[in-house]
Amino acid sequence: MTQYLGRFLAILAACMFIVTLPCATWMLSTGQMLLDADSYKNALSSENVYADLIPALLPAIAESEHDPTNPDALTLVSIVGNLDANDWRRISELLIPPQWLRSQVENNLDTFFDWLNDAIPSPNLRFDTASLRQRLSGREGQQAVNLFMESWPACTDEQLDVLLHFEERPNAEFPFCQPSGEYVAVMSEALTGILREQANRLPDVFPPPGWLENNAVRRELNNLKLGVRWAQTFVVELWIMAAALLSLIVFFTVRSLKSFGRWSGVTLLLSGIAAVIPIPFLLSPFLLPNALAVALSDGEFGPRGPGIGPGLGDADSYLEYIAQGITRSVIGEILMPVLILAAVMIGLGFVGLVISALTRYPDDAGEGLPTTTPTPTPTGSFTPTGHVTPTGQILYTLDQTPTPGTPSGIDSPPQEYTPPPAEPPSERPEGDPTIQGR
Repeated sequence: MTQYLGRFLAILAACMFIVTLPCATWMLSTGQMLLDADSYKNALSSENVYADLIPALLPAIAESEHDPTNPDALTLVSIVGNLDANDWRRISELLIPPQWLRSQVENNLDTFFDWLNDAIPSPNLRFDTASLRQRLSGREGQQAVNLFMESWPACTDEQLDVLLHFEERPNAEFPFCQPSGEYVAVMSEALTGILREQANRLPDVFPPPGWLENNAVRRELNNLKLGVRWAQTFVVELWIMAAALLSLIVFFTVRSLKSFGRWSGVTLLLSGIAAVIPIPFLLSPFLLPNALAVALSDGEFGPRGPGIGPGLGDADSYLEYIAQGITRSVIGEILMPVLILAAVMIGLGFVGLVISALTRYPDDAGEGLPTTTPTPTPTGSFTPTGHVTPTGQILYTLDQTPTPGTPSGIDSPPQEYTPPPAEPPSERPEGDPTIQGR
């Protein structure tokens, strides 16, 4: 009964081990990736996020700085909304170079994770807009204005009239067209004024100074750090739990090297297989949101939408698309450690099974019990040896000294040997010629 109870408890511990070890593997790999700034830098660079984010960044900033009391005013948002997607991508990289965005993002990533790892007291995140404001109001801004006009169709006479008297008609719609002659200077001056106004509205840095003094923000940051510390502790506890479960398996049922190899091999092998089961689901395209799946299958981001730019859809869909690229890279960063640990588990499982297959139980019949047999003499008879008892009786035993090539190691009990009866002495006197002649 005790044997069956121990086996049942060992099976229960093995099932828990098969669930716990893959969870610990995924938690460890995910934690290492999420708490490493280089993982995010590699993900953003490999997915070309900086170049994809720039077309949406400047309109989003302009929308946040837009005056809600004058919705019909000519703004950068309305200008961008009348551009082709490829034209705006080229112009936006002129105004916001990817190198500037990358340096700002990576500096803030380093600052944030330094705070998360207690290297600095507070996460002083900031984006410096000095370079961006200089480009909007400088030579790059004028180049962008020329590209605006070149990308639009030629103006009609009616549009040229509206352009000429646009300042006098506050309710008129600005003509987004390519002027000619003297109207080029009028159009250029209007568009240049929009870019300069946008540059003046931009703050020197954002988030604004003092944002960490907000109690709600500080509370959220403290909760974030507390959650990270809890997750790190939980990962350690999962690995300790897996080791404890394996120890219980050994305690309840393992009695030899063979059984240890069998139990540990099966549990490690199944744990490694369980660790790789989620990978196909993570890489499946069916996990993509419907909007992203349609956008990716069509090869475009969607129709135009206000506040985000041409051909980029609404802000949520575009940001989801960017997040999808980051997620793919993040999953790739997580999968490599998981695959390595799963391969180690599967390899150790096979080693355990091989050890179990090659090892015999110590109580197998005949194992470790060599036998001895009496060694015959060359004449076919046994060599007797003996000793004298206290009563004077001579006891004979067979000589059990093994010859080369015979097993030895266990003494067998002495065997009595009865010698043949001796011949009676001859009655003939010494020197009898008949005896000497024989």
